[in-house]
Amino acid sequence: MNVYNGEFAFNDIRIASIYGAGESVRENVGDAAFTVRNLTDKTYLTADDYTVEGGVLSLASSYISSLVGGNKYDFTICFENGKTSAFTLYTYSAVQIYDSYRTLGNGDALTLAVSLGMANIKNVMIDGKDVEYVFENSALTIGGGIISALREGDHTVRIFTDSGAVDFVFGYKIVPPEPVDKTGMAISVIAIAAVGCVAIAFTAYWIAARKRKDGENKAC
Repeated sequence: MNVYNGEFAFNDIRIASIYGAGESVRENVGDAAFTVRNLTDKTYLTADDYTVEGGVLSLASSYISSLVGGNKYDFTICFENGKTSAFTLYTYSAVQIYDSYRTLGNGDALTLAVSLGMANIKNVMIDGKDVEYVFENSALTIGGGIISALREGDHTVRIFTDSGAVDFVFGYKIVPPEPVDKTGMAISVIAIAAVGCVAIAFTAYWIAARKRKDGENKAC
């Protein structure tokens, strides 16, 4: 185990760094009613995120796996009597993204070089919403149609694996279409019209000449 607890008291409880997923965090809580809040993510844990047995709170390994690797997480246990207890968790993930920030435009797909190690991808989110993706040859790709549906600005991709999660931030900017050269269009229309007029005039001249020739032949 890479997690240990200090002696229980209503103050900060030291918890060592964890490495990867699979461990569970244990905390003495007694029999009092309480809630657990992740101060870093500003969320409350649900009943699926921990268990209580013999007055000891254990954060589920599945919950720890959902946290982003390389981060510090602060938690507070809020008891019904108004007292609180706090602990801090440091996470590490073997999953790595080998890409830097970039800005995408209309229709651009997002492709990331990802090292999973022995991990398996569970799901991928952009700004907290599940998205479809393709992962092959150590490259994760999110299609251009999904990217084009985003608002302008920065967005966060979070890749969830069975060995932890990892984030990547990218920008998106809507690129306006190229302006239409109306002057060029007008010149083109005039040119086409001129060619058309010449063709009509030539046709009329040819018909008239043909009639004159036929008349001369009849006179002979």
